[in-house]
Amino acid sequence: MSDITWKTETIDVNKLKGLKNNPRSDVDIESLKKDIDSVGNFKPLVVDRDYTVLGGNQRMTVLKGKVEVSRPERRLTKEERDKVVILDNVHRGGFDPDMLLADFKEAVESLGMDNLLAQLDTEDYSLKNTEVDVDEMEDELNCTCPKCGFKFQDQNS
Repeated sequence: MSDITWKTETIDVNKLKGLKNNPRSDVDIESLKKDIDSVGNFKPLVVDRDYTVLGGNQRMTVLKGKVEVSRPERRLTKEERDKVVILDNVHRGGFDPDMLLADFKEAVESLGMDNLLAQLDTEDYSLKNTEVDVDEMEDELNCTCPKCGFKFQDQNS
């Protein structure tokens, strides 16, 4: 069990420092801003003792004024900091397709996530990979791995 105790504080966003080597990329800031404008920032940013943001760097760029942060009572080691940076962005679950379509369809649509519904709106709601006969797809497989010879379809071409 960890000996890290976290406390929630309310501080001015200008006190925060961005993470210099943030591994997150390709964030749609405009969409994030729209979501925060819609329902607010309901998740505290995660910071180290020196107010370096470990979790929520993208939200930090959008927020103004006072924000809630979750801050450890002691300084974190480099290993602990790195783990927090990664774990804050890990999603360990998926959606129950039936429930999502039945109970949350309006919310998904209003958030502009119609593509998620389109993926789920099939007879068997299957998002899993399925086996295919490679011989039938030979013309679509336009790339070959130079090391192992595996054929695949280049999504960018």
